[in-house]
Amino acid sequence: MKTHLEISIVFLLAFLVCLILTPLLIYISKKKGLLDVPNQRASHITPTPTLGGLPIFISLISVILFCIGLQDCGSISILILSLFVLVSTGVLDDILSLNASVRLLIQFLLGFAIASQGIRFTSMYGLLGIHELPIIMQYVVTVFFIVAITNAFNLIDGIDGLAGGLGFINMFVMGLFFVSQNQRIDYIICFGMAGGLLAFLLFNFKKASIFMGDTGSLVLGFLTAYLCLKIFASADTGNLTLTGSSKITMIFGLVIVPTYDMLRVSIQRLLKRKSPFLADKTHIHHLLTRTGMNHTRAALILYAVHVLVLLSSLGIAYEYDWQGIFVGLSIVVLAIEYPSLLHVKVFLTSLKSLLSKRQKLRSKNRFL
Repeated sequence: MKTHLEISIVFLLAFLVCLILTPLLIYISKKKGLLDVPNQRASHITPTPTLGGLPIFISLISVILFCIGLQDCGSISILILSLFVLVSTGVLDDILSLNASVRLLIQFLLGFAIASQGIRFTSMYGLLGIHELPIIMQYVVTVFFIVAITNAFNLIDGIDGLAGGLGFINMFVMGLFFVSQNQRIDYIICFGMAGGLLAFLLFNFKKASIFMGDTGSLVLGFLTAYLCLKIFASADTGNLTLTGSSKITMIFGLVIVPTYDMLRVSIQRLLKRKSPFLADKTHIHHLLTRTGMNHTRAALILYAVHVLVLLSSLGIAYEYDWQGIFVGLSIVVLAIEYPSLLHVKVFLTSLKSLLSKRQKLRSKNRFL
């Protein structure tokens, strides 16, 4: 079967499975009362079904079984098992709210399982002066990376369509890369996930009728981390040849938006002597909506930032090696900190106006 035809079938099959299952899940969730009730930290105002990650996951597994087959799934058996564990964890967390330490322990164990399959960072190719990594550091860096990216996508899932849209862009870009490398199983996973995410976004993008929940965001983050590791480990046997530094730059572009947001929020919470896992409304999407934007506009802006970072970091990396990372990071920092700067500008303008009024009153009283 020709590659473009297979990709079309993969994408369409995943899209249709998720498109059929999502309304069914919405109906069952409302019937059983499996709803996310708004609180002071929520961005929505009406009780909304969660567990939206289930149709996405089922659509992905359907594609894998249909296009790859059970017999040929041996090379990704650990990945499939890990995704099943994460979905189960997400369902329990969405319904019962699991302790953060339990979720982290599960993620570390699954990350170690992936690393033990040989899918690891083995070198930094000169980034920060680091080249080949000792075997222990390979495990440490890889497991930490998987856990960090899993949680980054979990935390950025705060407004309608954001996590799903970022995930769709990533899966599409990574899918094209794996097509260029003739890595069939990996591009089937990418386009299968992309098809499911696009169908889900029809119900989640504007005035969401269902949320992805931890069921979806944990799977999306973990799968993104896994596929980034596969990019790193690719043997450059296809039409596109990337240097080691270019691969790391590409990975950077794929994950920097949610990762930077997670880091800045965690640091802020630690400075206030609060747990980094404590939920609040200081994420970038909250800052954007606080400036008066609705969910749709805030999500579209972050999509644009994400695409701009991908294009700029990759484009520059081909010519200037690591500079692509620093250009991409600069774009993300400026975009994410813009709402904060805007609030400071508003505060300074109000303060200037207040001081001006005070000066006028003092001058007026002087002549009385």
